[in-house]
Amino acid sequence: MGYALIGMALVLLFAGKLVQLVDLDIFYHLAVGEWILDHREIPHTGLFSATRGDAPWVDNEWGFEVVAASVHRRMGVRGLVLLSAFLPTLAAAVLGAALRRRGVPLPGIAAAIGLVGWGLGYVNLRPQLVTYVFLAVFLAGLADVMEGRTRAPLVYLPLSAALWANMHGGFIVGLTVLAIPVAVELLRRAARRPPALPLAALTSALALSSGAAFLNPYGWRQVVYPLEYALRPAMTSFNGEWQPITLATLPGLTLLLAAVFTVFALSPRRPSLHELALALAFVGLGLKAWRHVGLVAYVGPVASASSAAAGLESAFPRGSRRRSLVLPVLVTGVLLGGFVATGGFPSESPFHFSGDVLLPVDTANFFAEHRPPGALFNQYGWGGYLIYRFKPESVVFVDGRNDLYGEDFMADVVRILSAEPGSEEILERYHVGSAMLAYHPSNSRLIRKFLDAGWVCVHRSTGKVPVVLLIRRTDEALPLIEKFGMALSAP
Repeated sequence: MGYALIGMALVLLFAGKLVQLVDLDIFYHLAVGEWILDHREIPHTGLFSATRGDAPWVDNEWGFEVVAASVHRRMGVRGLVLLSAFLPTLAAAVLGAALRRRGVPLPGIAAAIGLVGWGLGYVNLRPQLVTYVFLAVFLAGLADVMEGRTRAPLVYLPLSAALWANMHGGFIVGLTVLAIPVAVELLRRAARRPPALPLAALTSALALSSGAAFLNPYGWRQVVYPLEYALRPAMTSFNGEWQPITLATLPGLTLLLAAVFTVFALSPRRPSLHELALALAFVGLGLKAWRHVGLVAYVGPVASASSAAAGLESAFPRGSRRRSLVLPVLVTGVLLGGFVATGGFPSESPFHFSGDVLLPVDTANFFAEHRPPGALFNQYGWGGYLIYRFKPESVVFVDGRNDLYGEDFMADVVRILSAEPGSEEILERYHVGSAMLAYHPSNSRLIRKFLDAGWVCVHRSTGKVPVVLLIRRTDEALPLIEKFGMALSAP
């Protein structure tokens, strides 16, 4: 019965994560992955960027991009959607193994998997999903070491670290999972407290995994990349996913956190110092940024696993009727109720991009056919799509690779989008002759500034949010203006 509950929890998690694609960055990941497959090499400069094409670039996600591009070539968008649901489900299955090693009974593991699914909330295909899988592997390795099984983790954790470092910069999270108990145990021993953890095994696993992370095409630059990125506020302030979360908008995560700390408070087994440190460190990380929410969802259940096992043993003693009948019924109700409460099965086919996603398809086709003179300025969110649309050409002004463009360039992009004084000089510096913009009130000031400077609209798409293509009035652009120019006012 217990394994059936775990199976049901995994199936419901997978079904709940079958959602339409909305993250436009997947387009540049696919483009880069296809380039790697075709050229059999790893890029070291700003591939597909018109403004930073020659700049050094550490593509720390190249492994994920190859996987995503391979799936897309064989299965199309359907394959990408299935992959986006499979990865967090695989991570939850590995997490279940970690919980089992910490003594959590099977129904408790099923409930924990359900909590993970709710805590994750909405997921879409991104390299971060790979981090969830490897994070679960490291949590399982930590559980093995803490239970005295030290030999196998010294093999599979470094191997996982090497793979992880070539797929996403989140590998630093796995090292953190090992570093926290190492630091706590060192402090305990410095305070002359009796040993609580196998320090030698933990330290060896941390050292070997750290060394394995250097096995990548970029060497030390790949290893320090996540630290450099996290410590440069200007690189992250541009993205909403790096902003602090609001728990009121994340009921699933709130429920998971409540469950974890309720277990800590009510279990007859008091949490150890390293368990509390692990939980609090990742809760703090999750509260700091939206993109870290998934990390909390996987770490929380493992940090509280031993306390949860003791609590369940106390409330549902082994061999009792309550454990064999009542507990499975309760867990089944929790899983099904949570699945329905979080949306249940998709109401429409998930195997395509969401209708809410704004893609400038018609305007991009017009641009491709008529090619206005000069460089193109595009809105930040469309960079990935335009990369994929025009590859192998490099026409994109900016895209989601903030690390490639750098703080100064991204500051210039913000000045342009905000229509600040001096933004016209920035456009001239990059020889911009056309601008592809959403015809939306949020761009009213920017579009008005272009029109006041003599730019002309030569294309306007229809749709949920129209897209306009403005071009600079020059002698070279005059034939295009005379043929397609149209009156336009700011939205």
